[in-house]
Amino acid sequence: MKSNEETVRAICEASPDTIMLLNEHGFLDCNSATLEMFACATSNEFLGRHPSEYSPTTQVDGRDSLEAANDKITVAYKTGSNLFEWTHQRANGELFPAEVQLTLLKLKNGDILQATVRDITKRKQAEAELLLKDLVFEHSITANSIADPDGIITHANGTFAKLWGYKRRSTVIGKPIAAFLKFEDEAIEIITALNKNGKWKGEYTALREDGSIFCALGLASIIYNGVGDVIGYQSSVLDISERKRAEESLKNAEAHSRGIIESAKDAFISMNSSGIITEWNPEAERMFGFCKEEAIGNKLSETVIPEEYRAMHTRGLERHLETGESKVLNKPLQIHGLHKDGHLFPIELSIAPLIDNQSLTFNAFIRDLTEHHEAQEKLRESEAALKNSLIGTIGAICKAVEARDPYTSGHQLRVSRLAKSIAQELGFDSDQIEGVKVGAMIHDIGKIQTPSEILSKPSTLNKLEYQIIQTHANTGYEILKDVDFPWPVADIAHQHHEHLDGSGYPQGLKGDEICIEARIIAVADTVEAVASHRPYRPSLGTEAALNEISANRGTWYDPDVVDACLKLFKEEKFAFD
Repeated sequence: MKSNEETVRAICEASPDTIMLLNEHGFLDCNSATLEMFACATSNEFLGRHPSEYSPTTQVDGRDSLEAANDKITVAYKTGSNLFEWTHQRANGELFPAEVQLTLLKLKNGDILQATVRDITKRKQAEAELLLKDLVFEHSITANSIADPDGIITHANGTFAKLWGYKRRSTVIGKPIAAFLKFEDEAIEIITALNKNGKWKGEYTALREDGSIFCALGLASIIYNGVGDVIGYQSSVLDISERKRAEESLKNAEAHSRGIIESAKDAFISMNSSGIITEWNPEAERMFGFCKEEAIGNKLSETVIPEEYRAMHTRGLERHLETGESKVLNKPLQIHGLHKDGHLFPIELSIAPLIDNQSLTFNAFIRDLTEHHEAQEKLRESEAALKNSLIGTIGAICKAVEARDPYTSGHQLRVSRLAKSIAQELGFDSDQIEGVKVGAMIHDIGKIQTPSEILSKPSTLNKLEYQIIQTHANTGYEILKDVDFPWPVADIAHQHHEHLDGSGYPQGLKGDEICIEARIIAVADTVEAVASHRPYRPSLGTEAALNEISANRGTWYDPDVVDACLKLFKEEKFAFD
């Protein structure tokens, strides 16, 4: 019998899972894994204590831990087992969510319970990340879809249905991937590449429901389960028809410059050392509106050069004839040309001097940049649209977070408005101002994991609840750190509760260890919070909010940021309403 007991104890000690024995009074025995989980140096710190002693005073649902623990133990004694989630507290004070399994053991000397405790912190984080990914999937500017191993669409977002011209997403579900491509060989190529490499990126011809087509840029990969089996495919698609047209226009422009003389697609103008036009090709006629007879024999400066450039042209020609030096020869130059009808248009020209039989001529190869500029403008508009879509997606995520807390609805957006104004007052450039604005819009995204009953509690938070609230900074960082933003958005979420003197959380950063964007948002966050209504108190007013940041200027808050914020309100450059 003694040998059996020793064997059982050896098995328990070797187990990586926490194993402990307890009754209604407290813990009777435990293995080493238990001591490690609860940060206990010896078993003497653990044994004899009631489970509630290694728990916060209250659980996340507001129940007293002692009362709740006794209820869980009672159920296990009555039914033989009990599985539930619980918030535990290690000996060092650290809280962690856990899954607890109580099992009744009937022994000769009396019934006891065996308990196993599993730390589910990562699972909780994964659930929050999964929710965020689902939101991003649905609100993305890209057409997202998921197909099963047979290539049948099982999920698609609204962008996908809209891009392919379907009125309802339900009509997309159940169709094969090939139904959305114009050419079968392209579909085969994509599937072959996916099965060979596990991923694929490229362009293809997409087929809409109405039979029209568009040029698509796709990114696809295989989805594997935990044991490495293929369970489907995921893809993201953008319509790049406009971009392709712009690229084609640019390619044509480049082709013109490469084959200038052979194809005569660009204007060719030659003038002598006196500035008189001697050559004028058909493209020059089309470009400038003067026929060959009207141009040849006239001064170039009085024909196609705008008046504002004529004096510069004359001085440059004279300097080159005297010294052989020039700032414009043999290099591309972008200026405006003058059309016969008087309008100006953008051109690019390259001037090459040529000496033939002691005669010096200047040969200009000219390209009309009107279409090129229009293409560039379209690309800029496309970039602006993508950026606006990113802001829209962030706004959707922001609303998803705030929807769980109606009392602070709009908090992040108000903080964003004030933070942006502070950044402008400090003289930041437009890109950095945009980063402050975006970072502020989702600085509290970590609260997506915080229980809603805590967020909307109509009274002051207790110590445990406040500790749980504080975890949102770390959670926000974990959610955002792998997203490739052009600004330090993840650091903003992580650092916006840090103080200059190191008294903030979660990292205790000091001074310049805190990024300037987070220092700005810390001030804006405080002002908005104090000045706004909260579930546990009415608004304290703007004056109280400004007094709060003034009192902590230089200790908690960046002095320059505080001064800029105070100036905005003093000079009435900003108001929340």
